[in-house]
Amino acid sequence: MIQAIKYGMNLIGTPYGYWLGGENQECAPMFAKNGPSPNKEEITSLNCAGLVNLILRSVGKELPFVESNDKCIGGTEAYAEYYKDKAIKFNIETNYPSGSLLIRGFRNIDDQGHVAIIIEEKGKQSLILQSHVDGEFFESTTPGVNALYTLEESHNNGYYEFIVLPKDWVL
Repeated sequence: MIQAIKYGMNLIGTPYGYWLGGENQECAPMFAKNGPSPNKEEITSLNCAGLVNLILRSVGKELPFVESNDKCIGGTEAYAEYYKDKAIKFNIETNYPSGSLLIRGFRNIDDQGHVAIIIEEKGKQSLILQSHVDGEFFESTTPGVNALYTLEESHNNGYYEFIVLPKDWVL
C-alpha cells in the first residue's frame, strides 16, 4: 500500500481533466483501462477516478467495473458499484487507516461523485489525496491532484457516503 500511495503522491500537481459524458477515456484524464501505468509524460490531466485508476494500475490491480455495463470501467459509478459489498458507511468520527478509499457515488453529469484516498491516520485531520477543482466547474483545472485538504474539509458536512479499507481494494 505504501507503494500505491507513493505513486499517487508523485502525481501531485497534475491538472484536473474533465469527463464530459459517454464512455470513460482510456487515456487522460481517466486512464480507464487495465494494464501497467503509462509513462508520467503521458499523464497530462487526471480527474478523481483517473488518479485512483492509475494508483490501482501501478500495483497491478484490475480496475472496478459495473457488471451490467462492461464499458463502465474505472468511473465513480464503477467504484461505488464494484466495492458495494466491501464498503462501509462513512463516519467522520472514525479514525480510518491510511490508504482507505473514500466514495461518493455518481448521480449525474452535474454530480459525478468522487473518490479520494486517506493518506494519514489523524481522524478528521487526516490529509486526503484527490483530484478536483476549486473554482468554476468545467473552467478551472486547479488544484488538480493534491493533498491540500483534511478529511473534515473535504467531507464538508456530508459529502462522502462510503469507505473501503485498504485490504479490500488496494492490497
